[in-house]
Amino acid sequence: MNALRFLVLHGAQARPYLSQIAELRIGVFRDFPYLYEGSLEYEEAYLETYFKSSHSALILCFDDQRVVGVSTAIALNEESPAIQKPFLERGLSLESYVYFGESVLSQEYRGRGVGKEFFKHRLQFARELQGAVWAVFCTVIRSESDPLRPTHYSPLNTFWDKQGFQEWTGMKCSLSWKRIGEASESAHELQFWRKKI
Repeated sequence: MNALRFLVLHGAQARPYLSQIAELRIGVFRDFPYLYEGSLEYEEAYLETYFKSSHSALILCFDDQRVVGVSTAIALNEESPAIQKPFLERGLSLESYVYFGESVLSQEYRGRGVGKEFFKHRLQFARELQGAVWAVFCTVIRSESDPLRPTHYSPLNTFWDKQGFQEWTGMKCSLSWKRIGEASESAHELQFWRKKI
């Protein structure tokens, strides 16, 4: 296996990698807890927010020329209304927050410190944004009794704690996507985490 290489791109700079990013997201998010029945159309619409933004970062992880991981960040005031909604409802300034969209990594590359590297690059990007005070991300909420929960599944709470993030009590949002086996999209509740930058 080759040494992994990281590339930080901003906005439209990442557009040439759309198909590789989409394929990776669809594959990783198909697993629990997201159970996402992905499509290229959904991915194109989702990623367009990042490609069009003047304040976004996409950190790509390569093995040779293949994208094996991607992590995203964007100024919250340029994110989707669904992500912004709980902040606006509480009268919080969107300009004070940077949203960390996701970190996805092919299974065979996990356990090699890539997650820490993703957080390092995203925090560096966040600290360079004028007015940004907090970094936030959200995770899908699934019941421990969910029949589709694998017996070996363990959430990444301990890892996020070690990166300095804390669960933001009462701060949640709702996003819709098509779950495996469903005929149409359904709403899913997500929990926010935050860290002062």
